[in-house]
Amino acid sequence: MIKQHYTFVMVRVSPLVIEMAKVLDKISNRTAKAEANGRDISAVKTAITEATNAIALSRTAIQNQAGKVYSIVINTSTISASTSTESVLLRADVGKIRQALHSDLTGVQKTVKTAQEAVRKVATTLAQIPKVDELEVATSTATTTQSVQ
Repeated sequence: MIKQHYTFVMVRVSPLVIEMAKVLDKISNRTAKAEANGRDISAVKTAITEATNAIALSRTAIQNQAGKVYSIVINTSTISASTSTESVLLRADVGKIRQALHSDLTGVQKTVKTAQEAVRKVATTLAQIPKVDELEVATSTATTTQSVQ
């Protein structure tokens, strides 16, 4: 049960971070287009830096979490002949591990949520620039001619 929950969360969270990075790349391209057309994008650049850092922090948290192993150690030397005592001790041991896992996964989810909010902030900051989607990036098509002698 613990491993299934752990796997579900990690499999669900990793693609979210990848998708956020892709969205941030698209926003960065739109920002470059606005900059090329002389728009003030200083607030957007600051927000992009914050979002990039938040995504990096999320990736690090996911990698660190993926490397963790949660082992249940059952101390049989303190178990008496009573099965009720065994179940109480086992429940306590499993409860500690489950709580540690839950706490760690909650921390990872918080970093991902922070990254999502940072990317959303970048998008809303860019959206405040008037007509950013209507801007065109001038492409230079220089032609060279050679004279044949």
